[in-house]
Amino acid sequence: MIVARLSKLNISILVIIVIVGFLSSFLSYQYSSMTANKVEELASDNIRSNARITAFDLSRIFYHTVNPVVNKLDVLSRNLPAGFGNQSMNQILLKFAQDSTMDLTEGYYLFDKDGRILSWTGLDPKNLTSFRSSDLKEEEFIRIPLETSLPYYSNVLNFHNNEPRLFISFPIFQAGSGTGNEDSELSSSVTKFTEHSPVGVIVAAINLKTVGEMLQRDLSPEVASNVGFMDRDGVIVYAREPSLVGKNYLSAEFQSLVSEDIKNSYNSIINSSLRDKNGGVNDIELPNTDSIVTMAYQPVRIGTEHLWTLYVSVPHSLATEVGLLIDQLSTFSTIVVITTACIAVFISFIVLSWNRRLDNAIRSRTSQLKDINSSLGETNRRLAVANKQLKIHDRMQKEFINVAAHELRTPIMPILGEAQYIERQFMGAKPLVTVDNEQVESIMRNARRLVRLASDILDVTRIESKSLRLNKESFDLDLVIHSVLEDTKNALKADEERSNQVQLQYSSIGSILVFADKGRIYQVIYNLLANSVKFTEEGYIRVAVEKDSREIIVTVIDSGKGIDPDIMARLFTKFSTKSETGTGLGLFICKSIIEAHGGKIWAKNNTDGIGSRFGFTMAYDAIDPTK
Repeated sequence: MIVARLSKLNISILVIIVIVGFLSSFLSYQYSSMTANKVEELASDNIRSNARITAFDLSRIFYHTVNPVVNKLDVLSRNLPAGFGNQSMNQILLKFAQDSTMDLTEGYYLFDKDGRILSWTGLDPKNLTSFRSSDLKEEEFIRIPLETSLPYYSNVLNFHNNEPRLFISFPIFQAGSGTGNEDSELSSSVTKFTEHSPVGVIVAAINLKTVGEMLQRDLSPEVASNVGFMDRDGVIVYAREPSLVGKNYLSAEFQSLVSEDIKNSYNSIINSSLRDKNGGVNDIELPNTDSIVTMAYQPVRIGTEHLWTLYVSVPHSLATEVGLLIDQLSTFSTIVVITTACIAVFISFIVLSWNRRLDNAIRSRTSQLKDINSSLGETNRRLAVANKQLKIHDRMQKEFINVAAHELRTPIMPILGEAQYIERQFMGAKPLVTVDNEQVESIMRNARRLVRLASDILDVTRIESKSLRLNKESFDLDLVIHSVLEDTKNALKADEERSNQVQLQYSSIGSILVFADKGRIYQVIYNLLANSVKFTEEGYIRVAVEKDSREIIVTVIDSGKGIDPDIMARLFTKFSTKSETGTGLGLFICKSIIEAHGGKIWAKNNTDGIGSRFGFTMAYDAIDPTK
């Protein structure tokens, strides 16, 4: 009886152990499956989130890349009419614009209302004719701005040289035509013109291959992904397969690359993305495989107009990876069942250990996700800094263009006035007219001013492109200073109010042989003296020269207004000036020339509070080292 009772008790205990083991294994398996599904869901959400963030970041990069081009076209379209007939100046302005955006644009082009090319820089205009026409006037990027009087953003255009491009065109109006907006931001750069008809078009050409490669480079290397780009009509702007660029996504060539099993859902996503104003993300399951493609899209708008849509696709196989994990968990649960049949405590210990390992795995994955998010935050911070620098650069360029336009207009008007006066004399049927010395001096003085302004602009271009060259030779620095002083005195004589109020002083220390670029050193000393003349109403301007065994120190001291504290820190940077005249380039050019000679330049106010002093150092040598 006792044995029977013990047997029944053992059987009961064994049954209880087996039931507890199976129940524990079942609960453990369910928990594992739920955790694996949760991991799959979190990973999928993370991929979708990263794809969405990447699409948004790339759309902003494209936005801020195109922004300088649109700003320059806007500024040029509003400032070219004043010099529409001066093609040499137009050419300089177009080249200046091309040099500053050459990483994106292939060229800038100026057309009249009949489609004739006036000025251009970059790609030869002969390559601008597309397959659809042989006449430039019939091209949409010229015809539509002339017809609508509004800026035009083209679809993808294929050309005879097999290079697809985008075009941005702004109409040009006669001087006096109003514009409804002076803001340089891309979102508000669509200019509203009034009743006058355009007299021409300013055009920028953008190579789509360059745009695509730029966007592809900005993809995160940690995730296998691709970028695509379509315009508002569904025409492919950029794809990894070059032959698809310029094709509509509904074209037979593109559709032949899409699997029949996913074609309807894929086309539906593309169709809705072209109309969606907020962007989104979708998953596409590839048939007969365990792979999924997560596709995020983001619209790119100018103002309220949706012009382009950017796509980022991320292929992955999370379902297969998680399935393998579930299979491993199932095998492990079977082992747990066998083990718990022997001893429930040991089974409990295994389950608890497994839970701890799984928790550590989740924490490790969570830590990785945090690292990725931190990396994205750093990228966003860098983008914000880059965006701020772009805005500062755009503002400085706009200020420079405004100052340059004003400075150009100042000498042009007297020249034009004298020319018109002479022309009116010829209109009286006179075979000869009289031109007095004052008129000739006025024309020559203002022409020289134009030459100096153009020279400053070219010097800045050479400096920024690292192409400033020095033609060094041995010469007497003392003679150069005397020559600069003589030219400065002649310039002062033209100012009757100050010709007797400002005294030029120079105490020569004799001949000083140096080996340097004579013309550039003359330019530096002349700019420093001209700067002092500009801010000295009366008193003196003194040139002093010192030398030791290693270098020469040249100092220009004046009794003028002194240096404004607001610009002291950025005195030798571009566009820094408190004068109502001048471009703020002279001191920047001086600094670049002196540093190219291995010297230093500085400026400070005089200790007595009256006037300022500018100085520079340079090495000197009585023998030409090339000999």
